[in-house]
Amino acid sequence: ALTQIDCRPAGLHWSCYGRYRREHGSDNLDFLAEAHSDWQVNFEPMQQAVASWRVAVPFLPLESVALRRPQQNEAWFVSALQAMLPAFNELRLETPQALPLRVPLDAAQRPLERPANLAQYRRRLLRVQAPLRSLSLLLPEAAHLSWERVELHVVPVDTPTVLKSSLRVSLTGVLYEIDRPDAHSAAHAGADARAG
Repeated sequence: ALTQIDCRPAGLHWSCYGRYRREHGSDNLDFLAEAHSDWQVNFEPMQQAVASWRVAVPFLPLESVALRRPQQNEAWFVSALQAMLPAFNELRLETPQALPLRVPLDAAQRPLERPANLAQYRRRLLRVQAPLRSLSLLLPEAAHLSWERVELHVVPVDTPTVLKSSLRVSLTGVLYEIDRPDAHSAAHAGADARAG
């Protein structure tokens, strides 16, 4: 019986493992007969099996996605999350942080000054815990998200409710956003500089 799946990105793949509990009347041979041919299987030896596998995933560069500005995320994305709160045990969005960049150097090995019109990418950590079915609410808003860990837990529940389910998921991810200098303000600043 499946009890847990844990997946994390590793290079160009997701690296996953599943933990299984031996049920009455089954043995390791039964498990191996049903295991997928790509799995690596280890037994803990009397009562559990752990299967590991890799899944190829497409990776998109940030510039290929129409990222929102921080103000747009505060207005629309956070409002969408607020509407979902009753269906999630945890739904937390951290404050934005600039993506670390390696500053280019000039011929004298001094850091180049950042161009005034250069956009800045930001990331905000997102943590989610909920019944698996609640993720259907999050999917329409996931275009700007990148997941760093996905966990599924199978825990029997006598009486399911909105927040209690035998299939529980935990996600850790990142919301990406872009902070672009206002072109209108930049044009005015240039005009003021020329007038001065």
